[in-house]
Amino acid sequence: LVAVSATRGNALERRFGMMQSRARALNGLIERGLARAPSVETAFPRTDLADALRMVARLIAALAAFGLARGRQVFFVSQDGYDTHDNQLDHHPQLLRTLSNAVSAFHQATVELGLTEQITTFTTSEFGRRLNILSSFA
Repeated sequence: LVAVSATRGNALERRFGMMQSRARALNGLIERGLARAPSVETAFPRTDLADALRMVARLIAALAAFGLARGRQVFFVSQDGYDTHDNQLDHHPQLLRTLSNAVSAFHQATVELGLTEQITTFTTSEFGRRLNILSSFA
């Protein structure tokens, strides 16, 4: 990894160097906070979505270690794969099972942390395209 100077080079290089320095400082802050935070013992499935939700649970547990009040915090995670246009009956059951298992584990982690009543979890989807199978009826 090559560090870019925040004081030399052109304006773009300097700005990039400042952002790189800030990212490293924030990464160190998060690592120290997570090291001091209570552990989350809830078992999570081994999926990308569950890994992301496990990290959210760890960050919530670390709020005190970060010196943050238990105010409003917003975390975003995502799960890809729904944009199939076709064969939803083949693909979506597994996607929804992955979603269900990950959210269930996250809920159990909030129970473990004693924060169930302070956390709202919701899902959203941004598209509603026409299915390929409908074009054959048009």
